[in-house]
Amino acid sequence: MNLKISIIVPTYNLEKYITRTLDSLKKQTFVNFEVYVIDDASTDKTVEQVKKFCDIDKRFNLIELSQNQGISHARNVGIQIAKGDYIIFVDGDDALSRNALKKLSYAISTSSGAIDAIYFNLKIVPDGDNAITVREKRYGKASVKNEVLDTKQALWALFTNKIKHTTPTYMFKLSILKDNDINFPEDRSYGEDFATIYRILSKTKNVKVISDRLYLYTQRVGSATHTYNIKYAQDNLKTVREIEDFLGRHLEFQFLNSYKDLYLIPRLITSLSIVSKIRSKSSEERALTKDIEKMINKRTTSFLSKKYSWEVKLKIFLNKIHLLKYVFYFKD
Repeated sequence: MNLKISIIVPTYNLEKYITRTLDSLKKQTFVNFEVYVIDDASTDKTVEQVKKFCDIDKRFNLIELSQNQGISHARNVGIQIAKGDYIIFVDGDDALSRNALKKLSYAISTSSGAIDAIYFNLKIVPDGDNAITVREKRYGKASVKNEVLDTKQALWALFTNKIKHTTPTYMFKLSILKDNDINFPEDRSYGEDFATIYRILSKTKNVKVISDRLYLYTQRVGSATHTYNIKYAQDNLKTVREIEDFLGRHLEFQFLNSYKDLYLIPRLITSLSIVSKIRSKSSEERALTKDIEKMINKRTTSFLSKKYSWEVKLKIFLNKIHLLKYVFYFKD
């Protein structure tokens, strides 16, 4: 099988990381790939470093955007220009393990039927001297079992947190995205993966899950997951409402209504965490805090439900007695 893989690498002011990222691609043991680095109007030396790879290896291509429009736009540009059979997204501060593409290609070629997507695992690596937090270590320990899932099984696995919505831990058949006009939402500053992966999986027929940790994820201190902005919370809420609307419109997926709280409640809690940590709150932020508290309470009739982890149960309980926002406020 003469498989070709397109790799999309969005970048923005990543001069500290981009050489390591591209070097991990150049050293892949699988060679039939193309790389499109979509630079989102960097103001540092990122572009200079990318050009060095493009000059040496013609599989590497640089697309320079004239103005900063965010990671979703950069990924969407990549989708439009990609020419491979499959597409994978690698953030410009992360890397792939040396045999990642070879293992993904092998997983497809040895399958008995057509594979529309592959989900694989990640390994969290430290950013320089920064230690990996307990939370990140716990996230990095998550494991999956090797299996092939149909559409409903894949969505069930997503909604029950058996697989994650981390875009870089998937390789998709490019035609799934192009034929169904699936793009990443460009109106989101936070949670673009959360808003996209379920839509892609709903269009797949077979998703192969492999346990290999092929993606090397660098948790940066200055990333969006470590900053607090009211729009981040608003973006999360918008996606929660979109998913609930999606389930209401698609009868074939309404069985997921029994599981959606497992998927959505942690994201609502994350939204509350974000807005609670904003120290000097405006009237808009205070109102949003109350709205999120109500949304969590409305979707959780009992904090003792067996479907939640003990950690989520505790947070649901604290929210019901209006203490969770204060826990988040004083936590950091």
